[in-house]
Amino acid sequence: MKSIDCDVHPSVPGMRALMPYLEEFWRDSVEDRGIDSLESISYPPNAPISARPDFRGARNRAATSVGELQTQVFDRWGAGLAICNCIYGVQLVLNEDMARAFARAINDWIAKEWLDRDPRLRASIVVPLQNVEFTVDEIERCAVDPRFVQVLVLAMGEVPLGRRHFWPVYAVAERHRLPIGIHAGSAYRHPVTSLGWPTYYVEDYAAQTQGFQ
Repeated sequence: MKSIDCDVHPSVPGMRALMPYLEEFWRDSVEDRGIDSLESISYPPNAPISARPDFRGARNRAATSVGELQTQVFDRWGAGLAICNCIYGVQLVLNEDMARAFARAINDWIAKEWLDRDPRLRASIVVPLQNVEFTVDEIERCAVDPRFVQVLVLAMGEVPLGRRHFWPVYAVAERHRLPIGIHAGSAYRHPVTSLGWPTYYVEDYAAQTQGFQ
């Protein structure tokens, strides 16, 4: 069996998709606050370089359903496995409790709507890195499902990933034999370059290398 050597980005089709996986309090909050999306400008789904043109569907997005993913990845490339990395704006939420609720909802949505529908799919655990204790709890919760195969974090958050602050996260990931998948992206609390904020998206895109460094 071949294993795909790149990640796959399932697109959250809209906030309504996550509503069944949110607790009642947070469902009410979504309605009351009018939250319709957590899309990140770090990975805008409509940007031309965010997806192959031939992978985009009627809504100009790629991989909005398992059927599309099966056609684009498994049927086309003969891949045996694919890891779903959901790039959604959980890391941008300043409210730690809200971030925890959305991370939990995304992981449950991925498990139910994607992993349950194709045995060749695996997924990364989306974590609310704003709070280390919440992140450890979410890794513990999801690690019991062997289809979750790594922990997903962004290259640039509020503080660098090497700070001792995050060591409990790495310890629990190591204990469960889960690698840390560092994805290009930023929480947009700090400029992505040493000279400040870039003017154009292509500059931001190229500057991600600095974040990894």
